[in-house]
Amino acid sequence: MPTAQGLLHPVLQSEGEATPAQWADLPPVFSTFREVVPAPHVQVLAEAKLSGRESTPVPFLTASRAGKRRTITVFAAGLWRWHLMMKNIEPENSLYADIVLNAVRWLVSAEDSKLLRIKMPGEVVRAGETIPFTVQAYFEDFRPRDNLHVTLTLISEGEPRSISLQGAGNGQYRGTMQVIGEGDYRVLARAEAGGQRVAADTLAFSVVPFQLEFRDTRANPALLRSIARQSGGRLVHADSLQQWLQEQDFSPRLVREERSYALWRVWPVLALLILTLSVEWFIRKKKGML
Repeated sequence: MPTAQGLLHPVLQSEGEATPAQWADLPPVFSTFREVVPAPHVQVLAEAKLSGRESTPVPFLTASRAGKRRTITVFAAGLWRWHLMMKNIEPENSLYADIVLNAVRWLVSAEDSKLLRIKMPGEVVRAGETIPFTVQAYFEDFRPRDNLHVTLTLISEGEPRSISLQGAGNGQYRGTMQVIGEGDYRVLARAEAGGQRVAADTLAFSVVPFQLEFRDTRANPALLRSIARQSGGRLVHADSLQQWLQEQDFSPRLVREERSYALWRVWPVLALLILTLSVEWFIRKKKGML
């Protein structure tokens, strides 16, 4: 039978909730392990009673971690009986297939992957905005995990604030929080199952001053059309830009421009002309050419 710890472990999770009767209907298997004392870091997922002995149950299925190594141990032989014999006795009993599939998923899942992930629209928000938070929860084999109690705590220089998120299905939990003050914030998500903490995640973001022009950044066609009309322009949507370009006349045009200047009305030019004539007269007189 599964232990309380085993019911929370991903290896013993099944598509439909397994009942004690389904476990009791499983055919007996063979074991020579009379006494099993698991190490402190080993999780006992299921226990079994030995036939012919009135004793406390002994560990039957265990899971453990050692660094990046994961181990699942079954203290029995003949597990094939659960699969082949139950096909004729109780075809809908899929405990064997579920345990094997979940065990493989758990053994090969990445150790550094988060089982709880916080998501928000961006890392920078404006003061006064209501921020929607989404927390995605997974089993250790990365199936979406529902039925958790997920809390979100907003941490800043002031007093921390906490809310409980609502389950939205498919392992998602959602909630909103409003931030008023500017500065750097950190949000902490915790997930619990049966009163035990199963995962946590943190996320940092910043709050900048409120700016009215960024309150609504969507396009305002009526305003743009009014500006275009008053300025003699035209409002062109992105999907019709190519057509507008084809309508334009981009052929070269010759532009002739004439400008006339009266030099005697410009005193620097007049002064230069008088100076030049004076120098010429002086040279001619000195050379005896006059």
